[in-house]
Amino acid sequence: MMPTFFIDQIILTRFRNYEYQEVQFHPRLNGFVGDNGMGKTNLLDAIYYLGMCRSRFNALDKYVINESSDFLRLDATGNKANQPFRVVAKVQPGKMKTIEWDGNPYEKFSNHIGMLPVVMVIPDDTDIIREGSEERRRLMNATISQYDKDYLHALIKYNRLLKQRNAALKSDTSPDEVLLGTYDIQMEPAAVYIQEKRAAFLERILPVFTQFYNHLSDSKELVDIRYRSGFGEAGFLKEMKSSRQKDLILRRTTRGIHKDDLIFTMNGKTVKRFASQGQLKSFVISLGLAKYQVLAEACALKP
Repeated sequence: MMPTFFIDQIILTRFRNYEYQEVQFHPRLNGFVGDNGMGKTNLLDAIYYLGMCRSRFNALDKYVINESSDFLRLDATGNKANQPFRVVAKVQPGKMKTIEWDGNPYEKFSNHIGMLPVVMVIPDDTDIIREGSEERRRLMNATISQYDKDYLHALIKYNRLLKQRNAALKSDTSPDEVLLGTYDIQMEPAAVYIQEKRAAFLERILPVFTQFYNHLSDSKELVDIRYRSGFGEAGFLKEMKSSRQKDLILRRTTRGIHKDDLIFTMNGKTVKRFASQGQLKSFVISLGLAKYQVLAEACALKP
């Protein structure tokens, strides 16, 4: 039997529309009922925050702090694999954000990701299909990072180097090709690792997703997901070198895993263009259920 994991209590202080709220949970199933704007989604977002060190909706913490305050605190207790735990998040703009596990603050938030595996399904998840490729990369990153620490570290390293490379391209003094080549060499190991893990993730999630979608749709449509790499089969360094002149003209990095995408199809046609509203919703719900099952198996712990 898979080990149990649940949060039995959470205290929200100055989080979104909550001034102060204590909530107790049942270890198996919980439902929240209330009028629009009362904070049901915000409560779920607080749980997501404790798992991922950030809001599901806002990258900047200043937007999740209660309007009447200049700080927030989230404090939760629970049980993981028959061991009690306590996780606390403290945020105050202008000061260092802290995440604590059993009273011990993390030096790096990346060390906490995966300790509380979470999956959140919301109506806006249709943006995964309708919006740009960034949403689909976020889907892969948020899932893989919770069961593969090396992936998260590679992603952090790649994004740091990408930011530096783009800054060099945008500087008043155009960088020479030697400098860009140096960045490419440093980025390659992380890029290759990320590409391999994203491809493996798709192989892992696709049959599970298909099973869930067939159950919801009574197997009326044939759905598929394809992974499209941002640097193709030629290899990272060759792709980066071939696009170097284009990068210099556009002053940004035009190839790499930050251009990866997932292609969603239904009966051979793109879901974005041809799916109905009902099919879109079935698609994203199936993705959410598949992420849950993949995480449960990879972490040996139900999210």
